[in-house]
Amino acid sequence: MKTHRKTQSRTGFTLMELMVAMAITTIIVTVLVSITSIATDTWNRSRAELRAMRQGKAMVESMARDFEALVVRKGNEFEWLSAETPQSMPGGSGGNLESSNACDLIFFTAATDRYEGKIGTSTDKGGDVSCVAYKLEYRDPIDAGGSSGNEFKTFVL
Repeated sequence: MKTHRKTQSRTGFTLMELMVAMAITTIIVTVLVSITSIATDTWNRSRAELRAMRQGKAMVESMARDFEALVVRKGNEFEWLSAETPQSMPGGSGGNLESSNACDLIFFTAATDRYEGKIGTSTDKGGDVSCVAYKLEYRDPIDAGGSSGNEFKTFVL
């Protein structure tokens, strides 16, 4: 009697198939990581722009409230609004960066947002008129110790 040996067929992947699968997986992961990095950078940049816009809007709204409540009283010799510009204009020495926009504003305002609407109450600390000053000043971030060297000369309030 003859006995036949059953040959078992081997199941599984060959080494070459595993290496190809790993290479494809590595390429896919690399592409996903780079896309995620780009998306994160874009999100951070747009978040910073939104923050700057929100802060700018809050500043402009505060200034608008101050100007809307500007106090000017007639019949006296007092200066209720002072607007001054410097004698020498700020900016670079090259002449093309100089600006005439730098100024100082000092005025009196009765903006109620500083008192939370509690004018004339027992918690009132000195009246409803405040002296407000705004100064638009030239700043040179490059000479002020900017680290990356890519900063531009700007006006800041």
